[in-house]
Amino acid sequence: MFKPEAKRYFEELIKNYPDWQKKNRYYYSELIKFYKEKVSPKKNILEIGCRDGSLLQALDPAKGIGLDISKGMIDIARGNYPDLTFEVIEEDISAKVKDLNEQAEF
Repeated sequence: MFKPEAKRYFEELIKNYPDWQKKNRYYYSELIKFYKEKVSPKKNILEIGCRDGSLLQALDPAKGIGLDISKGMIDIARGNYPDLTFEVIEEDISAKVKDLNEQAEF
């Protein structure tokens, strides 16, 4: 189970997330470039801590699953990328990740 403070922090971050992402656009573009060099397109991808889903979408997965503790971020991700799967993780994620990881290639 996640500490309530951590969940509150990430839910609060949503209020300024567009500004945060714009301010850090170089970092996010480099992150995407790095992962595109490591992950082939059209693979099954599991991303833990997926935020708004932009990295997962940029990797062009055959099947993409994003997990995050922030319901608000998951709502944004689902709205932005309805063709991908996003889930809020509420509890210890080890069992969920083990199950989902069997389906993922990255």
